[in-house]
Formats: sequence, structure tokens, C-alpha cells
Amino acid sequence: MKNNKSLETLKKGHLYFHTKFERVERITEVHSYGVVAHRHHDEKRVSLTRDFRKATAEEVKAYLGK
Repeated sequence: MKNNKSLETLKKGHLYFHTKFERVERITEVHSYGVVAHRHHDEKRVSLTRDFRKATAEEVKAYLGK
């Protein structure tokens, strides 16, 4: 099932929190069928758009090592 709301909000290159992996991921591709390619540092994966939410400032800082 498509999650059009997520497709509209997820943007390539931006950081989001992956709720199943419980970590920040960078979106590398957004596909029209509800799937996104993403990476956590050098680890690449593919997931559903519904698995993501906007990352908090603290989560982003931790991911970036600041």
C-alpha cells in the first residue's frame, strides 16, 4: 500500500529516523511505489517509506558526530 504522505515529505539527501532500526539514515533515492533507498554511514539498504519519521536535532547531531 502506498504511503503518499511520506512520499511527499521524504527528500533525497535528507536525514530521517528509521523507526525499525532505531537510527538516523540518509535518504539516497525515493521511488514512487513507497520504497526508499537509504544509508547509515556506509551501510546501504532499502525500506518502506512508512518506516521513517523526521529526525530530531539531537538525533541528527549524534549521527553527524557533533
